[in-house]
Amino acid sequence: MTPYAIFIHISLTFFITVNGQITCPVCTDPYNPDSCTGTQQCHSHDVCELHVHLSDRNRVNYICHNSHACVNQQTHACNPYTHDTCTFCCNSLQSCATERQDLFTTRFTAAMSTLQPTSFLPTTAPTINATTASVCIRCDSNPCNETLIPSLQPIQCPSTQPYCYTDVVQDAAGRSVYKGCANESFCRTKYWDYSAVSVACSRYPYSSSAYLECTFCCLGEGCNRADRPPQYTLVNF
Repeated sequence: MTPYAIFIHISLTFFITVNGQITCPVCTDPYNPDSCTGTQQCHSHDVCELHVHLSDRNRVNYICHNSHACVNQQTHACNPYTHDTCTFCCNSLQSCATERQDLFTTRFTAAMSTLQPTSFLPTTAPTINATTASVCIRCDSNPCNETLIPSLQPIQCPSTQPYCYTDVVQDAAGRSVYKGCANESFCRTKYWDYSAVSVACSRYPYSSSAYLECTFCCLGEGCNRADRPPQYTLVNF
């Protein structure tokens, strides 16, 4: 089979939880799918979301993610020539293991690890001085009043939270936006490992009907005023 013929079709799954939680894998070596033997507990409304980063030698990682958002955002036709990252959903250790086995022994080939698809990740990364924090728009105690965001003044963040973030959540209840200061752990988990490689989060403005959560971290005075910060302010890790 040629690389052009590699397409991955994942059918939608009805997700079942046990005792109000599901158990998802954790990969100890992101470049080895066989290392995904650790576990993490996810909330009852979550599923296990697998990211396969095609442009980074098939790097893999799992996160707990809202089941509706995962189903809405998963990649139904994964093509190594058109996708930077492909996303898949599973709901138990066994179903995730079966899915990985299918992906990495049947459908993926060694050719994928040499491909360099076009990416929307920032090509130049702002540098950060650990002693200097950003000046950010902040409305994080409750969802932001979006009509007031343009008039908000940036505030100085503490040195322990040197990044600005903006978080957009859309579900059946509507849309909520949060903005504020963030630390590196938050930005690596919410932004770099998920939103920075999410096809749905790259499509802005977002569809009003989509289930999704997109988080972006940036550097620069008031860089998080927009729901998707300017490309040149986005942080690279």
